[in-house]
Amino acid sequence: MADTMLAKPTAEFETDFIREAREASQVSLIAGDFSSATSEGGSAAVCLRELKLKEKRAEREKRQAEREERKAAREAQNGRRLGRLKKEGSSGR
Repeated sequence: MADTMLAKPTAEFETDFIREAREASQVSLIAGDFSSATSEGGSAAVCLRELKLKEKRAEREKRQAEREERKAAREAQNGRRLGRLKKEGSSGR
């Protein structure tokens, strides 16, 4: 029986492989006749993603509106307190 040994990649091979991979990743693909590749399934996925983003945006805007309402209520409460303190301070003199 003959033992088969696999050659270990050399540093030069790895460097060439990385260079080729980098070059391949920078090549722009031409759509040509493949523009219909965005199938109905792909379009549905895009629509679903957009819908989820809209929902997240609406939730974020709702939370922001709630925060602003709480802030306005605190400011109004603090204003009333400040008014009472001023009134108490001026009546005590």
